[in-house]
Amino acid sequence: MKDQNNEKLDFFITQEGKQVKLDIPVEGMLGLLAYGDIGLKAWRKKRTEELEKIKKVKK
Repeated sequence: MKDQNNEKLDFFITQEGKQVKLDIPVEGMLGLLAYGDIGLKAWRKKRTEELEKIKKVKK
């Protein structure tokens, strides 16, 4: 996961240095809270993307 300057928030690096992809549901998940503000930013980004898709479909 990266911060606001580097918008890549759909993965994180484990202690072993492995990159792990996160599947962030629109509804959120409790595990994202463990990442603190980075987890919340990732969820907000996902939610915003989904809302934009819905708006495009309605037009």
